[in-house]
Amino acid sequence: MLLRISCGRLNKRGVILKKIVLIIACLAITCLVFSQEAKKHQVRGVVYDGTMRKPLPSVTITLFRGTPAIKPRNAITDSAGKFIFDRVDTGTYKLAASDIVHKELQQTIRITAGDVDLDTLFLNSKVTTLGEITVSSKKPFIERRIDKLVLNVESSAVAAGGSVMDVLQTSPGVTVNDNIISLKGRKGVTIMIDGRPSTLSSSDIANILQSLPANSVARIEIIANPSSKYDAAGNAGIINIVTKKIRVKGFNGTVNASSGFGVYPKYNGGGSFNYKENQFNLFGNYYINRSTGFSGYTSKRIIDSVDFDESGKSKTTSTSHNYLVGIDFQAGKRNVIGFSMTGNISDSRFKEDFNTDFVKAKKDSSLLVDNLTNSDYNNMSWNLNHDFRIDTLGKTLSTNLDYSRFTWNNAGLYNNTYLNQDGLPMRDLEMLRNNSEVLIKIGSVKLDYTHPVNKRNMTIGAGVKASWVRTDSDIRFDTKNGAVWQEDPGKTNHFIFDEYITAAYLNVTRKIKDYELQIGLRGEHTHNKGNLLTGNIINSNDYLKLFPSLFVSKKLNESETLNFSYGKRINRPSYEDLNPFIYYNSPYSFYQGNSFLQPELTNTFEVGYSLNDELLVSLNYSNTKDYFTYLTYLDDITKISKETINNFKRYISYGTSISLDKELTDWWHVSGNLDVFYEEYSSFYRTRDFKNALINASGNLTNDFSFANNNSVVLTGIYRSPSIDGIKRNYARYRMDAGYKKSWLNKNLILKLAVRDVFYTYRKNGNNRIENLNVEFTNRGDTRVFSVDLTYKFGNQKLKSRKPVQGNSDELKRIKGLE
Repeated sequence: MLLRISCGRLNKRGVILKKIVLIIACLAITCLVFSQEAKKHQVRGVVYDGTMRKPLPSVTITLFRGTPAIKPRNAITDSAGKFIFDRVDTGTYKLAASDIVHKELQQTIRITAGDVDLDTLFLNSKVTTLGEITVSSKKPFIERRIDKLVLNVESSAVAAGGSVMDVLQTSPGVTVNDNIISLKGRKGVTIMIDGRPSTLSSSDIANILQSLPANSVARIEIIANPSSKYDAAGNAGIINIVTKKIRVKGFNGTVNASSGFGVYPKYNGGGSFNYKENQFNLFGNYYINRSTGFSGYTSKRIIDSVDFDESGKSKTTSTSHNYLVGIDFQAGKRNVIGFSMTGNISDSRFKEDFNTDFVKAKKDSSLLVDNLTNSDYNNMSWNLNHDFRIDTLGKTLSTNLDYSRFTWNNAGLYNNTYLNQDGLPMRDLEMLRNNSEVLIKIGSVKLDYTHPVNKRNMTIGAGVKASWVRTDSDIRFDTKNGAVWQEDPGKTNHFIFDEYITAAYLNVTRKIKDYELQIGLRGEHTHNKGNLLTGNIINSNDYLKLFPSLFVSKKLNESETLNFSYGKRINRPSYEDLNPFIYYNSPYSFYQGNSFLQPELTNTFEVGYSLNDELLVSLNYSNTKDYFTYLTYLDDITKISKETINNFKRYISYGTSISLDKELTDWWHVSGNLDVFYEEYSSFYRTRDFKNALINASGNLTNDFSFANNNSVVLTGIYRSPSIDGIKRNYARYRMDAGYKKSWLNKNLILKLAVRDVFYTYRKNGNNRIENLNVEFTNRGDTRVFSVDLTYKFGNQKLKSRKPVQGNSDELKRIKGLE
């Protein structure tokens, strides 16, 4: 089923503002009405491990009566083991506490007058029951918490036999296009696995998430507006994939292999394992991916009544090896020490051929370009972490030490052939070559402290962090003159960039009856210096910024919740974009970095409403100062197009997001997302101010049909309306995906067949039109792919694995190609 959204431009933004104000007013009135209802009671408590005598997070608490007509209520314990039920009527209830590892505990509670503070609940291996009462509870797939959305993967219909990528594609506000993961229309999302930011490219991340079975994940946390605990960098939010944790002895693992066929074949495979014995927990994974990608494109530039008609194709063949290995040691009851190492080794070969015809009334001449680039990439990251439980009340201190090293080696050869209107050479073959070496080193230390104040239903968090980065980029260009290669000083470049960031934060969360409040403040001091050795140009920055955050949650009743959030964020340029050297494409086009690029600052507001954790509606507004993006300039004399990255004056976005996740029947599950928003870019271009604005939308709808004998079919429709990015406008595009899934051996052996972009409609077309620049472009990639995937899970699948949190997430995100 394909969801189509049609939207046009509005002549006046006031109409949209009136609608948004009206919706907010309705939500406020609803909140006021519910607040006038009769006073109810609270039930509070805390859950501990009966053996370890420590708080238990993520325990399901069910409050119910013996009457079937009254729906049971569920809550989940937080990191301090605490839970709370609001707006509870007087009467006699049963309360049950359970998780996957511990046996269920039940007890009877009576509410007469006032709130109820329960004694500490201890979960042991012994079963405790009450008469013949049996409670069957299941976590909801979507849980709305004060500062994030939590997807309980084991409750997802899509997750049964599927991959983590399958779950993400149907998650609220999340879209996946060309292996790029976006959140509420914003690109650049930070992907974390167990709190650790990935150091891989977007394609490698997509391949691993497609290979990672969904049943190896406990939950997915979608953090659209991160709190002050997280690095202030990044405007698109965080998606944290939390894997299951090992609590008992044993061994488990997964192996996976898949093959896909589009224009060219693609292969990937690998596996993961977890092993726990006494105080030691060993874990690791390895994935290999080999793929060949294709892109065909055309563009037409009109310059002084001369048409530059360009058409070409490119082919990229790459092989990547991704690995992780780590170990945890339980030193007594209060200390866990962990070490891990992750890495990526890859090589790629990029071949591009395109033709440019210069046309006036008729074809005048042509340029044939033949580019070949070989790249080798190697990165390694090390993490040493320590978790210390100070006492049994939930006080903890966590320490992370991180060091990463990245290297690139690139060699390119560029051949340019100039032909006359008859197709004969006009001059000798023009040949250029480049060799580049890039080295990036990143180090950081991070401490986080958590202090629960149980009497006040409050938790205080604080922490500090220090990081440093050095990038050394040495690019050399040569031009062939006869039989001799000579250095081209206009393109040769040696750039060194150093940066130091220190940060501290304070975060306070408190529950007051039907309300939950979280307020935080983070301060970051940044000092950096860029040194262009070949031009003797030095540019430095030194600034201190404060980043407040605020979250308020109001539980209207058992099924409805209202949320408000505000946050201020910073987005620093990538290290490559700060390097002013030239990336050569052809004699008539190139890219150049900008060492004077400034960070962008964004203020984001959001009001959200949830119904039964199935329907989520939000209104959001963001205002970005010094927004940076890519711009294309045309030299009036040389007619050469230069693409660079510059700061805009401002970028404004506001709109609404709607998500639905519903089991219509026991065999039909539907999920969908719809984002409609207004975007406006304003800046200065060459000689004048300009503004580019548009209302656009994106949506997807997924239908999952389950049949007998573990057979299922999935149909997904995706639509993207016309959109803008700076001065560039992209036309609408859409596609349909289909898949079949079959499992055997108690769902441990899984076969998946899939077709992406069934009708081959997902093209990327658009234009750049401003002043003397007039470009129309069309791109068609290897989007239609037939794939076969086979996964086998072995060992004790009830095991869960702990992995450390990495502290240099901000710095890793700024390595271009890893976003």
